[in-house]
Amino acid sequence: MQHVGVVGVGDMGIGLAANLIKAGYPVTGFDNCASLIMQRRFRGTGSHIGTMYKDLCISMDVARANGVPMFTAAAAKELFQAGIARFPGEDNQAIVKILEEFAGIEVRGAEELRGPEEER
Repeated sequence: MQHVGVVGVGDMGIGLAANLIKAGYPVTGFDNCASLIMQRRFRGTGSHIGTMYKDLCISMDVARANGVPMFTAAAAKELFQAGIARFPGEDNQAIVKILEEFAGIEVRGAEELRGPEEER
């Protein structure tokens, strides 16, 4: 039986994953890293930036060998390469810091932006 990956195991994806498991499929879930970015968690989350870069390189090599253009994957590969250069010991979501540098902003969750009076 084929292994199935479910991207996004939130409110909708968790039901889909559960039904696939009930049907006997081996399932791997991939969840959104937005909460990790909002919490500024860039290390120890189980998704090292080097692994993603390696996978993007493999994908690009296969695409090139088969004459398939991969415009977005090529851009992602370059972004992850920059991430490795700047944040070599961090995880995938650290690339947001590269984008923040380009834009001159820092992404934070709403709870991080509240002032002292709003927290009461």
